[in-house]
Amino acid sequence: MRPEFSPLDSLKTPPTLKDMAFDAIRDSIVFGTLKPGEIYSEQVLASELGISKTPVHDAIVKLLMRGFINILPQRGFQVKVLSHKDVSDIYEFRTALEKQVMRHITPKITDAQLEDCRPFLADINQFDSVMQFLQNDIRFHCYMAELTTNPQIINALEGIWDLCLWVGYGAMGQKKIAENATNEHSAIFKILERHDAAAAEIVITKHIQATLERVLEAM
Repeated sequence: MRPEFSPLDSLKTPPTLKDMAFDAIRDSIVFGTLKPGEIYSEQVLASELGISKTPVHDAIVKLLMRGFINILPQRGFQVKVLSHKDVSDIYEFRTALEKQVMRHITPKITDAQLEDCRPFLADINQFDSVMQFLQNDIRFHCYMAELTTNPQIINALEGIWDLCLWVGYGAMGQKKIAENATNEHSAIFKILERHDAAAAEIVITKHIQATLERVLEAM
């Protein structure tokens, strides 16, 4: 019989070079080191990262699928310049997915799960940077998605959140904007406590729409 707990349970598969390359290049795009509209070489990036071209190429393919870049044959890749419509489309898809998350989890979320969610309600003053706040913002939404145990929803949202982190970084430069996001998260949490699925769909829609408006204004 397998024991209920084994030290082996805590071991995690280490990230691959492809994963590390993806994270490094994605973060360079998010922080603006790799500029929208500029063309970059896989070979040059591989050299800068100190790894072979293969994991960089694999990371570039994933970034293409996630919507960060365009491939230019024989030239390299270009970081996308997102239009207002591109951003609106991203948030429209996110709204549809997160409404489904609310519909799924609100009726049956437990007190223990709510307590696990509470730390993600931290305000901007508890973070050293806007990026830390945004990452915590994403963790709040990610945790709720994970409660669905639906890998299709989780995987779809994972790609959307990467893009939202990118476009949101510029919009969250003002403390007041971040405070608004914190207040909206608190409103979502209170609805979850009431197990009111219909209200949860409304409040998540309003939150994402407000976030979109802040992003578009910043653009």
